[in-house]
Amino acid sequence: MSTICKLDPTVRQRRAMRRNLLRNPPHKARPEVMAELALIHDNPRLTGAKKHELFMRGAKQLSEL
Repeated sequence: MSTICKLDPTVRQRRAMRRNLLRNPPHKARPEVMAELALIHDNPRLTGAKKHELFMRGAKQLSEL
């Protein structure tokens, strides 16, 4: 476990939410939104906070369907 997870317990929850969204996409999920979220998830240069911000924006797009 990384030190950041020990210091901030919400990091683990955010990672789990991102992972679960990619593993179990909603039924009406648009492929282009899911592809964008997968690219965000796989990008090693983004910080966890930035990934969370981008995922929240993508989740909002998915909820508007």
